[in-house]
Formats: sequence, C-alpha cells, structure tokens
Amino acid sequence: MNGGKDQSWRAGLTLAIVLTLFACFISEIVAGEIVRRGRSDGEEGPTGAGDDANATPFADAGPAQWGEIGDRVRLSGAESFDDDDPVIFLTWEWEQLAGPSVYLEGTASPGASFVPQAPGNYRFRLTVSDGVHEAFDEVAVEVNQAAGGRRAGWI
Repeated sequence: MNGGKDQSWRAGLTLAIVLTLFACFISEIVAGEIVRRGRSDGEEGPTGAGDDANATPFADAGPAQWGEIGDRVRLSGAESFDDDDPVIFLTWEWEQLAGPSVYLEGTASPGASFVPQAPGNYRFRLTVSDGVHEAFDEVAVEVNQAAGGRRAGWI
C-alpha cells in the first residue's frame, strides 16, 4: 500500500534532478554566449583566455547559370556557412550588379529569384553576415532568347 507513495516520491525526485541538470546546461550556454560575444571594453569579439576569435563566414552564391527570357532563374546561397558556434545565425543579402534591371525576389534569404525580360549577362552578389563579419560571392547568369521564339525587332 505504501508503494504508490514511494513511486510518487521517486518520480518527483527524478523530475527535480532532470530540471536541475537542464537548468545547468542552459546556464552554460547562456554564459558561453556572453563570454563569446560581449566585452567589457565595448569592442566586438571574444574575451577570456582560450576563446577563439569569431571567424568570417563563407559565402557561396552557387555556379554560373543560364536561362531564357520569361523563365524564373533561382539563385542559391544555401551552401554558405559559418564555422563558428552553430548558435550564430547568418543573414543573407542579394543585390544585382550588372545586366538589364530585374525585380529580385527574396533578397534577404538564402535563395533569391527573378524572371528576366531581356537577354544579357547578369551578375549578382551575395553578402553573408554573422553579425560581426561579412563575406561575399558573385554569380553570373547568361540569359538568352527563348528557343524557337523571336521577339519583334530581333534578327
């Protein structure tokens, strides 16, 4: 008859131990982030002996591409990464550098896209940031007239 009370007491103790361990783990993460990112002297970067400096992320705008007028072209920076702590999140910024002007969708995401309305050589830059350092890569896109089609004025 006393078995129910013993099991309840054991379950409560087990839960208390788990919560205590979880709280210690979370405080380690938070303390680690404070040490890595915050400095008392107002400068960015690591503090404390043995901490590694924040590495510059790696930007990869993907390989050169080819497309046709009217077909969506998808740019991908998904292979970009940061070797630092996985807690650090990257931000992306796509911009057009050359070629006929296009409306570029998804400029603040790993993947941007556009629908070209004119043939030409387009160039785009991807800038990746970890909040401290930036890296960039460029990608070229060659856009041709659609196969078998002619636009007025084209010979």
